[in-house]
Amino acid sequence: MDEGFGFIREKLDIKILILYILARLPGPVDRDGLEDVVFCDGAVDYFSFSECLSELVATGHITDNDDRYEITPLGRDDGAVMESSLPVSVRARADMAMLPVADRVSREAMIRADHEQTDSGCMVHLSLSDGKGELLELSAVVGNEDQAKRMERNFRWNAEELYMRIMSLLEEG
Repeated sequence: MDEGFGFIREKLDIKILILYILARLPGPVDRDGLEDVVFCDGAVDYFSFSECLSELVATGHITDNDDRYEITPLGRDDGAVMESSLPVSVRARADMAMLPVADRVSREAMIRADHEQTDSGCMVHLSLSDGKGELLELSAVVGNEDQAKRMERNFRWNAEELYMRIMSLLEEG
């Protein structure tokens, strides 16, 4: 770590920062998004971050579900007790760095795209919600799993645009 820059010095501080961040995000976050916020202090290095993240998973403070991290009730409780030990400037920087990540996490939470193998092929399930209810729900049988995965990826990237195009096509009459 660069001793001249940033306030986070100890592993415990890094863990508290990770818990602070995860407690404020609206849902599970991928590693890249978490790194974007944790590295806001400038003194946290990749290896210390990785070690602390692994330890928090091992102790049950956070879960790792397919490389998406989320705080547990234990992590939320322990983090709330300790977060005041983080310097105000670090919390402020983390809060600012969290904004675009939180927006992305919120958007991802409103999009569902998965598939299952059936007797007649691969069934793809796609849905888009607005946080209050489903705006679009679509299921389709496709030829194979590769096609299903492509459709899932494309829907995740373009859900809003696809919704608008489908609505437009249905309204054309």
